[in-house]
Amino acid sequence: MSAKIIGSVISCAMLSFLVLVTVSFYIFVAEDERISDICYDYAETVSTKGEFSEENYRLFYEALSKYGDFTVDLVLETRDENGYRDVFYGYDHVVGATLKRGDLVTIAVYCTDASLVERMVGRQVRCSAIKRAVIE
Repeated sequence: MSAKIIGSVISCAMLSFLVLVTVSFYIFVAEDERISDICYDYAETVSTKGEFSEENYRLFYEALSKYGDFTVDLVLETRDENGYRDVFYGYDHVVGATLKRGDLVTIAVYCTDASLVERMVGRQVRCSAIKRAVIE
């Protein structure tokens, strides 16, 4: 009799855990999709405007901050008159730089917070997105 009760309790606990993991995974996927959409929107803005101003970066970082702590890596690839590519890394070299047609700006975003799914499952599952903007 007591084994049947213990079995029922364990079954209910496992079912509750599986439901919780499933729900938190779908929340994680929706959040990851939103982060990707934010990066796409700002990459498109940089591409069409031809500039990555401090105001745009501030708005971009505020939009990301709603979803957690993120590391933003920026890369600017320019082509000089001889056809050689110069690559600049970081906020100081990309934000506010003069962009010409054909330049490439790469926006890479990585979450530094552990997600709920990561804590429950024990594997590293974090939001990230990489978008490239070609200046038109």
